[in-house]
Amino acid sequence: MKPKQRGSEMNMLDRRSFFKSASTAALAATATPALAFQMPITETPDPLPEWFRKWQTLQVRWFDEGHDEDGEQNALGAILEDERDEIEQRIMNARATSIQGAVAQLDLAIHPDSFIGRVIGEDPRDRVVFENIRAALVGGLV
Repeated sequence: MKPKQRGSEMNMLDRRSFFKSASTAALAATATPALAFQMPITETPDPLPEWFRKWQTLQVRWFDEGHDEDGEQNALGAILEDERDEIEQRIMNARATSIQGAVAQLDLAIHPDSFIGRVIGEDPRDRVVFENIRAALVGGLV
């Protein structure tokens, strides 16, 4: 009889181990996406927010300094436009590794002077989904 009892004790321990590990695995499976979303994927900071700030600066300079009195683009304007367009492409093609990076990409997408902003259109209804996603990210998802 003892061997049977010992076997059932082992079965009970195996079941306990299984349920303990299963509950830990379930917790890990549900927690991992939330933690991964909050943590940067790489050790280096996400460059997208800085790139977007640079894009904004170049955009302002292009409007303020990139045109002559007749409204024609001058040589500086051509340089600023090329640099701004290169940064815009970099922002659009990069993968965000932080919430701030995703927000920077959305800011570019809904900015009326960006290429993608012009594609989306001037009607505020065309931008609402992007603005709602941005607000959720900035406000913090529950």
